[in-house]
Amino acid sequence: QTRDFWGRVIDPWTGWIGLQAGMMDRPFGYEVTSADDLRESPDRGRMSQLIMPAEKDLGAELVIESPKTSPLAKLKNPLFVRLDAGAFNGTGSAASSFTSRKDFIGRLHLRDTIHAGATTNITVSGGGSFYYGGVLQSTPFVWDIDKNSVGALVYTKITDSANANKKFYTRQYAGADLQVSADYKIGTTTLRGEFIAGQQPGIVTASTVPVAVGSDLYIRKFNGAYVYFVQTFKHKLKDGHVINHDLVFKYDFFNPNTQVAQKDLSTVNDAKISAADIAYQTIGVGYIFRPTDFFQLQVYYDIIMNKTTHVTGYTRDLNDNMLVIRAQFKFDTEWFNKKVKLI
Repeated sequence: QTRDFWGRVIDPWTGWIGLQAGMMDRPFGYEVTSADDLRESPDRGRMSQLIMPAEKDLGAELVIESPKTSPLAKLKNPLFVRLDAGAFNGTGSAASSFTSRKDFIGRLHLRDTIHAGATTNITVSGGGSFYYGGVLQSTPFVWDIDKNSVGALVYTKITDSANANKKFYTRQYAGADLQVSADYKIGTTTLRGEFIAGQQPGIVTASTVPVAVGSDLYIRKFNGAYVYFVQTFKHKLKDGHVINHDLVFKYDFFNPNTQVAQKDLSTVNDAKISAADIAYQTIGVGYIFRPTDFFQLQVYYDIIMNKTTHVTGYTRDLNDNMLVIRAQFKFDTEWFNKKVKLI
């Protein structure tokens, strides 16, 4: 399985416009595109994992990006602008596309660096993202939320055998993200957040988009968000080397089915309701020790809270908190060239 394989051609005249293609990050939001070695939590939040379980996808996109030589980069407070707009398979890196239809993904990202003093820089960045695609109806039945004979909101079967393997149901997200970071002599303070809402065609047991044919589609409207607070302390040694200590606090929530109140979810009233419709909140607390640019040790604890429902097995909050201890290395060519002399 190929994880990353892509290339970009940049116009040699302005340096602003590029064409990029291959197996690459989907240009949607902040957390989906964040690298594993830069993210302060061990994993992406529940929302990011469920709406895009594979952050990579095969596609092609137009990239308009301000280069380092642009007038915007030479301002007193340098400004960075990037626009991504592309067509992608929609099935991620784990499966091949089974239709010729492509999904559109677009993101506008802005970043401004403000020099607030001799040793203090404040970076403000943010963006808006949009995803529009479709999921193939591969069986005779699709299920959507509607009122039954007594007025309760339940999954209702849409019977349309004529549309099997012909009709696509909309997969659509819209999101906004904002990051503020203040870098000063003794450390860095970062506040980051993102909100996403939309429609997700899934299956009965999972709110993720199916990557193979053969399952009834379940149409769910969702929303979710996360907020990070990260405090970095810099410890400078006598030889000038800097060791970083990060304290991390994170809150995220994800509601995969906003059309029905969580207290009304029940496998008694609607056998098609499942764990895939249950909302979660997660509070994460962590510490990261970064003695070098190529190694970090992370200790992180997640307090995971599911909503109380009448769904079998979810009538109370489950005992599913999680502790993660992770040592992470990456190859640093600059450090290697300085410290190692090849014979």
